[in-house]
Amino acid sequence: MILPNQPAAEPTLMLPPWRISNERYLDMVEAGVFERGGEKVELIRGMIVPMSPAGPDHHGVLLRLNR
Repeated sequence: MILPNQPAAEPTLMLPPWRISNERYLDMVEAGVFERGGEKVELIRGMIVPMSPAGPDHHGVLLRLNR
């Protein structure tokens, strides 16, 4: 509901996802692009997405893989 004293929300422009290559992603990592936000990200199928937090299962798998 919009009240008379509240301005209407501006419509947002939705752009299609822009996929990038591994090479471009690594260039961005080297340039420090992702260090500014503090959030860890990863490249999945050409899209940069936030990393899921690692839980105890993740830690156990890493221990087994590094043996």
